[in-house]
Parts: sequence; C-alpha cells; structure tokens
Amino acid sequence: MKYILVIGDGMADHPLDTLGGRTPLEASKKDAIDALARHGILGSVRNVPEGFAPGSDTAIMSIFGCSPRKYFFGRAPLEAAASGIRLAPGDACYRCNMVTYADEDVPFEHKHIISHSAGSIEGRESDELVTMLFNHPDFRPLAEQAGMVIHKGSSFRHLAVQSHVDIKGIQLAPPHDHLGEEIGPILPTGCPNADVLRELMRRAFDILDQHPINVARRAAGKLPANGVWFWAEGTAAALPNFPEHYGSDGGVVSAVPLCHGIGILTGLEAVTVPTATGEWDTDYAAKVAAALGVLKKHDFVALHLEGPDEATHNHDLEHKIYSIERLSADVVAPVTEALRAAYDAAAAEGYAHIMMNCRVYLGNCCSDSGDLERMRQHYAVAQRLALALGDQNILSTIRYNEAATKIECGDFAAAYAYFAALEKPDAMSLHKKAVCCEALGRRNEALASLARAEALLPEDEAHAPERRMLALVRYRVETPDYLRDERYGKLLTDCFALLRRERGAGYARFHLKWMLEWYKANRRYREACALLEDFPAEK
Repeated sequence: MKYILVIGDGMADHPLDTLGGRTPLEASKKDAIDALARHGILGSVRNVPEGFAPGSDTAIMSIFGCSPRKYFFGRAPLEAAASGIRLAPGDACYRCNMVTYADEDVPFEHKHIISHSAGSIEGRESDELVTMLFNHPDFRPLAEQAGMVIHKGSSFRHLAVQSHVDIKGIQLAPPHDHLGEEIGPILPTGCPNADVLRELMRRAFDILDQHPINVARRAAGKLPANGVWFWAEGTAAALPNFPEHYGSDGGVVSAVPLCHGIGILTGLEAVTVPTATGEWDTDYAAKVAAALGVLKKHDFVALHLEGPDEATHNHDLEHKIYSIERLSADVVAPVTEALRAAYDAAAAEGYAHIMMNCRVYLGNCCSDSGDLERMRQHYAVAQRLALALGDQNILSTIRYNEAATKIECGDFAAAYAYFAALEKPDAMSLHKKAVCCEALGRRNEALASLARAEALLPEDEAHAPERRMLALVRYRVETPDYLRDERYGKLLTDCFALLRRERGAGYARFHLKWMLEWYKANRRYREACALLEDFPAEK
C-alpha cells in the first residue's frame, strides 16, 4: 500500500469580513481539493492538544503520530536534527531569526518588530550577516561567555546552541505572533539566562543596523535584517520510530527544517528540493516530482507546503489564497492523477493485491467515519479479491471489522456468533466478545472473556488504552447501577478522551453508545449534543 500525506501548513483561518465572512480556504478556487472532499472521506482532528499554543511544531508532531504531551521539548531541537546538530546533556537550542525592527529613534525596548523574517531575506545575505555578527569583536566575547555558537540556516532561520545552561522557566515569544508590537514586553524573561539573551539581542541590533548589507537593502526598497530573535527553545529530543510503528518507510519532502527534523527523528528520509523556497513562490512541480519519486522506492511520503503559513505570518491574505490555489492545482491535482494512474496500471497488469489492500483501507476509513454503506461496498470488493487470492489474513480483518461494526449497530447476537467462534482470539476480540455477552445477559461468560483478555495484554504504557477499555466493560458487568456511579463516569470519559487522542476516531466511535448513555442518564444533554456533532450518526 502506498500513502501520500499532503500538509498545507497554515491553510486554516478564521472567517474574515474582507472575504464576506468566509475563510481563505472557502474563498479559494481549489477544484482538486473540492473533488477529493466530494468523493473521499472527511474528518476532523485536533492536531494541537489542549493547553499547547497552536504551532507547526506540535501540530506536525501530532500528524506524524507523536504526542506532544510525551515528546515535545521545544521546536529548535527538532530543526537541529534536520541539520545534523547533536545536542549534549545541558545544551539548549534556540531558533535565531533574522528580524526587522522599525527605523525609529527610540530605546531598544521601545522598538517595534515589523518582520519575523527580515522580509524573507535571501540565504546568502542572511548567512553573511549572522557569520559577521558572531565574529564581531563587540559580539563574539558575549557569545563565548554565554557558551553560544551559531549554525547558519541559509534563510532567515538560523539555530543557536548554548552549552551548560539552565533554561527552566524561560519565556521566549515567537516573533511572527507579535508583528507591529513594541518588543519590550516580549523580550526574553523568566530566568537568569533570559538576561543573557536580551543583552545579545540588544548588541546585535547595534552591530547589524547600519551594516553595509542592510544599507544596501534599504536602498533597494527591502527590509533590513537589523536584529536577531531567539525563540523556540528546547533540549535534546527523541521521537518514536515511524516505520516500526506503522510498518511503512519513506520520506518527508519539505523546505522547512522543522519537518525534516521530525522526519529524521522518526526514522524517515529528509528529502530536499533545491528550488523549493518555503514560501508562496516555491517550486510546486519539483516538490511533487520528488514526492512521487519517494513513492517509487518506499510506501509513504509526506509532502509539506509552507506557503500558506508564511503568508499568514506576514498578514498577506492575497498570497495565502494564492498558495492554497496553487496547492490544489499544482500539488493535489497531479498527485491524485498519478495515484489514479498507478491504480489503473495495477489493475490492468493484474496486481490484485494492490487493489485489494486499497479497498480494505478505504473500507476501514469509511468505518471510522460512520459511512457504513460505503464500508460494505469496499469490503465486498476486497473480500472477493481475498477469496480469489486465498488471503486469509485479509478475510479475517474484514470479518473482524464487520463484526465490530455490528456491535456499534446494536446487533450483538450476530457479533457474538463471530467472536465466540474464534479459535485463538486476541485481547481485543475477547473484549468485543465480552461486550456482546454484557448486552446479551451472559455475565459469567463476559467476566471470563475479560480475564483472558487481561492476561494477554502486556502491562506497559503502549497498551494503556486497551486496558482502560477492558476495565470499562468489567465495571459495567460488576456494577449493575453503574450509571449512578461517578467513578464510572470518570473512567468512561477519561477512556474516551484517551482513545480519541491515542487511537483515533474508530476506537472512540465504538464507545459513543456508552458516552451518550452516561450523558443522558445524568441529564448532560448539552455535552451529548456536542459529541453528536463530532460523531454524526452512521450513514
């Protein structure tokens, strides 16, 4: 099975008065994306966990299956991994942006930041400026005393690494979130090392402001790179291995170090396209060609487009809409056509296994989204192919999923017939059997199934959601009046939240019946309505 993940970074937005109450995505002409929406499977997901500031770092980690609650230790270390920078214990890493302060005769703390990227400064000039700065006789002693070295980024994005430093409690502000603001209130604070960073930033302005490169930039109508801004602090990072967890290897096509860093740390290949800019004017065709090239050798590729995000940071609505439209026409359209052509070629050449796996995957997606009619259609095709090919594993997968769906639809007797007949059931099959027994009044058989399932599950964090599922059924079977028991309510809602976060929509949807039952019994109708908006009724 081949998978391609297209990330339109920053496409989401609020409805805007200037667009007649529409979002930029709604206002864009995006035929290819609209076609996928009409004929594909839609869903919503929270990429940024509650309590985290919205950002590409946490959102993209989540997309790659890495919970920020477990694995996020700052953005800069993820970018460092993309550059091959190894962080030692006690090291702190920061993004070091080249920024633009307004030309105004005021003390440093009263200056206003007007660009987080120094007008998207070219890589050569940016590298030259930051190299000069860290070698300047008025700046180098301060950097050495701070234990800081710079790693050039060939864009406005550089990385600074500080050795043997304590950053506990430090507060650093993303510059793109504060354009047009006075910098005093958002300069580093929170710990003694913040004073060190503030002084470095102040001295950097004194040295950079009238540098010949910036004088020439002003003369050419460009923004000067007259400051550096430290943010996105963090320490050494490690992420779970993507190929081991998902069974698919591959690569990440991006112009952004953050995405490459996440890819490298998860065991994927970082693919660089020389003509990609990370802006609205990137080389879309070259990025698509690179992504399809990865798929020729591997099973998975992530294709990341930064244009909408950069346009958002720059408050540039025109180029945000332009980026979305180019993403649709020059990325989604050719990628979809290439995948369709590959599927047709597989069918013409008799590669029935590819067709079968595609149908199983589509059936699974339909099941997770509650589209049961289309689930049955896809499974029916996959089942015919599996029978012809003698693929018992696929047949077992389809039958298991169909039986689990019968439980969601309330047909416990039919589901019980399947799960009770299994010769060597795994823990989740025994869980499903116990649920059926609970509904059919087979209390002792339910408890026996739960005991067998509990014995099969390892006592580790990776299987915590499954153990919670078993505990829920046991609580209901052993506590006849469970709907009046607040302990059950907490166990249920905590389990449901964990499943949504760690296992996805399918696992959560399976428990929707009991969530609604609890809300109804306890007159929590508003929460029930909100849940039904997230999980519409099966089609």
